[in-house]
Amino acid sequence: MKICTFCGCKLDNNTKVCSSCGGNSFKYVCLNCNEEFDGLYCPSCGTRFDAVEKVCPNCSTRYFSDACPKCGNIIGNPYSYRTRYGRQSMATAALMLSIFGIVFFGMGWIFSIISLVMASRVNKSVPSDVKLAKTAKIISIVGLALNVLVVVFYVAVYIYGLLSGHIK
Repeated sequence: MKICTFCGCKLDNNTKVCSSCGGNSFKYVCLNCNEEFDGLYCPSCGTRFDAVEKVCPNCSTRYFSDACPKCGNIIGNPYSYRTRYGRQSMATAALMLSIFGIVFFGMGWIFSIISLVMASRVNKSVPSDVKLAKTAKIISIVGLALNVLVVVFYVAVYIYGLLSGHIK
């Protein structure tokens, strides 16, 4: 909100000329702390002059920052809690790595182990991520088992080759 410096009339931010006195010099009023200021940001609380008030869907707190100061929720991200990026993509990445662990034999065990670590660090408050993480863990364990079986098979074939005289 703007305030005319000549007459003190309160105006919209889009106003170029005061409707009361015709003046064109304005100060802003912070909608968060009601302090008058010049410039783009309130010197007291840091709120931008054209900030839009938000209402947290979790706790109904009114605020002007990116995240709710009371519960940490970020509008548009209902599962976030005091974090800007959350852990939602980690479950998907863990699932992808677990699939790579099965597809790429030889080095697939590395993907499977990384997938297990990532799946264990998924945000437990998001049900869809918990399901993806469980799936990733199962696929990773299967991938590790397959990689162990492949190594055992190659060792067995090598030992058989040595014992039968095919490999010298």
